Amino acid sequence: MRVAQNYNIVEDLAVSPSAMSDLEVLQSCPAQRKLHLSDIGAVDVQDLNLIIFDLENSALRLPHQIVVQIPVIVKNRPVHRTVINEGASTCIMSIQCWISLGSPSLNQSPTILKAFDGHGFHPFGILHDLPIGVEGKTVNLDVEVVDAPLDYNLLLGRSWSYAMTGVVLSILRLIKFPHNGMIVTLDQLSYFSSDPASAKSIQHVGKTTIPYKGW
Repeated sequence: MRVAQNYNIVEDLAVSPSAMSDLEVLQSCPAQRKLHLSDIGAVDVQDLNLIIFDLENSALRLPHQIVVQIPVIVKNRPVHRTVINEGASTCIMSIQCWISLGSPSLNQSPTILKAFDGHGFHPFGILHDLPIGVEGKTVNLDVEVVDAPLDYNLLLGRSWSYAMTGVVLSILRLIKFPHNGMIVTLDQLSYFSSDPASAKSIQHVGKTTIPYKGW
């Protein structure tokens, strides 16, 4: 008799062929589920680290003109008007947001940022290893600080989604990423309906400070 903890039904069936179907193996041997599904090239929909989007039963939730926005925590302070843009290779912060954070130390940036028309310009500076937190998960990123009229406080580009191992689905306004053995889901509409206003919130847009009235 084999010791239970070392027993592998997939290897056993390979040595001694059986009439058991794949379904019977999955139903009768739950401990072997993950191994067997991997062996036959199938996906375990019960895997807690599996990212799933239900496109068939979903509908468009916001107009495409509205950017994907989420609130984040930077240096222990909430930063609203944070835009997700996977078309950008880096992360960008407005100079007003940088000042509101206490003007943390900047380094000279070697990057030349280019606009859609090809126009290039040098950032005001770069913040190295800036901690950016979302739903309890924090990653450290290099962020370019720009002295220009922007419609956002912070833009998170591909460097953020890569660091988060996140998937952004603009059509459903959902962002999913793994954290502590689970998949965390950010729903933009839930933030639209929430009231994150705070006396310490940073609410600059361009070069104007406005009262918080939603996104």
